[in-house]
Amino acid sequence: MATADVLRIPADALLARTLADEEILDLADPLRHLREDIEDPDVVVPFQPRSIQNEITDLVFTVPTAAPSNHNSHDIQYRTPASTIAIQLAVDASPGCGGIAWPAGEQILSSYIAQRGLNSLSGTNVIELGSGTGLVGLVAARLGAHVWITDQMPLVPFMQRNIALNGLSNNVAALELNWHVLSVQQFEITSSN
Repeated sequence: MATADVLRIPADALLARTLADEEILDLADPLRHLREDIEDPDVVVPFQPRSIQNEITDLVFTVPTAAPSNHNSHDIQYRTPASTIAIQLAVDASPGCGGIAWPAGEQILSSYIAQRGLNSLSGTNVIELGSGTGLVGLVAARLGAHVWITDQMPLVPFMQRNIALNGLSNNVAALELNWHVLSVQQFEITSSN
């Protein structure tokens, strides 16, 4: 073993592989013939990223000031960063792909809505579908919205934990959304504001 992360086979041994050896390797890594990311032909099993389990990550989003009165308030080029909003996010891949923050939610949509500015969503109602961790809905709540974050039942306690971590229980509710038995009545919107 050259490193703890990679199983290496000497080059001369590669030439001596038999069909039986190839079958053993196929059992160890059935997708090995499909990998294009292996630069070193001696690597049998490529490095695997660690699993995310029961971690808390701190995310910070820049929130701009309002635009000068002679410009459109949504015109980002006339705004300057003034403050930030922080979100603590419990992440855990154990319940499935919904238990982690994906780049589309973290880096794209959450950052985009944060660019609207503090209190920009005050008085609005937001329903986030397939929320997973609830990140986008939590950011919307920090901007003043009343939010329902939804996902399948295994993720509801996880979303509730993220609501509590951020002290947003007055603005955010976590609900099960089962696509197979979706009912309009499930989302009877009433605002406490």
